[in-house]
Amino acid sequence: MSKWVAMLNERASKCIISLIVMEFTYDLNINWNLGGGYWTLERGVDNDDVYNSAWLHYAFLSLGYRF
Repeated sequence: MSKWVAMLNERASKCIISLIVMEFTYDLNINWNLGGGYWTLERGVDNDDVYNSAWLHYAFLSLGYRF
């Protein structure tokens, strides 16, 4: 465990992490596929010293080739 994570765990009395992932893949033919998806990551800390939260959103597309 890194020093930063250990320090964060000591300070966070109430820590909430939420991750939602939606992903799809479509085979174009035997070798090529197309995909995409959406991620959302939410994190919050609420203790006597700090109240902080972050909500990140990711959308992605992918194109793959199988050998």
